[in-house]
Amino acid sequence: MKTKILIITDVSLFSNIFIPLFRNQCTQCQIDVCDTVFKIDTLFDQNDYDFVLVDGGIAQLSCFEAIQHIHLTYQYNGPIWFFPEILTEDYIQKSKIMGATLIIPKPFDPLQVISDYFKLDSIPSIY
Repeated sequence: MKTKILIITDVSLFSNIFIPLFRNQCTQCQIDVCDTVFKIDTLFDQNDYDFVLVDGGIAQLSCFEAIQHIHLTYQYNGPIWFFPEILTEDYIQKSKIMGATLIIPKPFDPLQVISDYFKLDSIPSIY
């Protein structure tokens, strides 16, 4: 079964970090990237995602809006990992209320994120 991953970001660096790391661990992964609610809807209408990553630095879209939209519109209950730039207690709490299942503050170690997702002790660097 193919793992389907959605990355919500408008920063190519964010997706360019994760796509090669996921593909290194999961050759059958389908990875989609979007940055608007319209694109989220288009992709969710076509796919059942196993995992969603949300970049907290999206300029075109509210991160909270994206997370809440996925939960309410698609009744998505899978993991949503959120990477916020704002780290106040209120912001983190609101992230959880909106449906983020894991909060990973920036800056973060992408290799650690991948190893956490795949439940690995460590993964080799591909860079």
